[in-house]
Amino acid sequence: LLAAVAVLALFGWRSFERAGVWRSELTLARDAAAHYPDGISAQLLRAQNAARRGDVDAAVAALRAAGARGYDRFIDLEREPVYASLRSDARFRAVVAEIAGAWISEVAPRNQLTAPELRMLGHAHAARGEWESALARLEEVAALGGPGSEGIRADLAEVRGRKLRAEREAARAGASEAGEVDDAPPP
Repeated sequence: LLAAVAVLALFGWRSFERAGVWRSELTLARDAAAHYPDGISAQLLRAQNAARRGDVDAAVAALRAAGARGYDRFIDLEREPVYASLRSDARFRAVVAEIAGAWISEVAPRNQLTAPELRMLGHAHAARGEWESALARLEEVAALGGPGSEGIRADLAEVRGRKLRAEREAARAGASEAGEVDDAPPP
């Protein structure tokens, strides 16, 4: 009996000791990185630290390593403020497109996708610059109606705007290569 009480007391103390790990996402990620230095959490922490330093190559390498381990939250890369300084870099956009492509490969073959899956599929195609596929998926989910319709309409407007900006950038790049430089700011 005394041995059982001692074991319970030890486990109780250990549980109390480990409870601090769950204080925040950051403490949990740091603990996971410490225990699994090649895992997704460690790679994401490396990517975030590299992004803060402006080291695109290190951030991209860490994100590719996270993707190779199953990380598929491409939308976080597009929205998290820590990556804002990298978003205009082609290397960063390429790794976001790779991770979105992996998500598409996993989800698209499924039968009868749910509305949230269709919505995310639209965003994944947009992350890859596949504008027509992105709009088609978002229009498909918008046609379903129901809760969240306002958000889906906002998503459609956002993707249409991104498509238009991408087309303008491509036209400007083409004009620049042809020697037809237009110094006027975009509307």
